[in-house]
Amino acid sequence: MSDNVGGIQFIGHELEAGIRLQELQDHLTERFAGQAAETKLLIGFCLMLRRDILDRVGLLDEKLFLGNDDLELSWRLRTHGLKLVVARDVFVHHKHHVSFHSLENTKVHELIKESWDALEAKLRAYYGDLPTNEELWGLTFDG
Repeated sequence: MSDNVGGIQFIGHELEAGIRLQELQDHLTERFAGQAAETKLLIGFCLMLRRDILDRVGLLDEKLFLGNDDLELSWRLRTHGLKLVVARDVFVHHKHHVSFHSLENTKVHELIKESWDALEAKLRAYYGDLPTNEELWGLTFDG
């Protein structure tokens, strides 16, 4: 669970009024100890998997970045029959896109589009007609 992430990993779905960032881990541990929730999308900055899984499904696609790498890896893990789960009792604070703050917004948007186009091409090659984002990742958003 995190504060700058989409889907069921977003901590905002579970927060009660008045909880501060410093209290989140204790709150989650108390409320969700040992619980997990199945999802279609895992976000890479707080992802854990065994090396043998990467050996089986392949490493990250270097043409994909800025979130599209998360989408593609999650999709690829599922196409290999793996179940994706979120540990509900763990919190990871995330400074959203800090790596790209030195770039102009127009450059970041160019990179995101380039990455999305590469992901879309990969998905079209696999499916032909694209499933919806809801079907693919359990989320509604524009690429």
